Amino acid sequence: MVKEFTCTEGTTEWRGEFMAHMGERVALDLGEVQGVAEVLVNGKPLAVCWCAPYRCELTDGLVEGCNEITVKVACSWYNRLRRDQLRPAAERICWALCPPHADAPARRAGLYGPVTIFPQSPDLSTGY
Repeated sequence: MVKEFTCTEGTTEWRGEFMAHMGERVALDLGEVQGVAEVLVNGKPLAVCWCAPYRCELTDGLVEGCNEITVKVACSWYNRLRRDQLRPAAERICWALCPPHADAPARRAGLYGPVTIFPQSPDLSTGY
């Protein structure tokens, strides 16, 4: 693995497609997320998931047939600040009052899943 990519920070994006029929209630479970996830369906922002369980309903953004889902996960700058501490002070890009130590472990960041899209029964509690 390229050392520059062993620690992630900022925002990453995941895209996929799924089929749906009008009148269906459809929900999303993102599984494991390390960060804050914004969910869009067909370009329409539907939810911001910031804690477990990372779930939301997709129904309001659906069209008949093929639908595009986008999940944007924003992570903290902890890993960026940590990696910056490995550089000489004159070459550092970021600045923080109390940055993490250079030898501190990197934090997991991003979307780990599994991502599951499933029909949502109208008579059941969604849990979100």
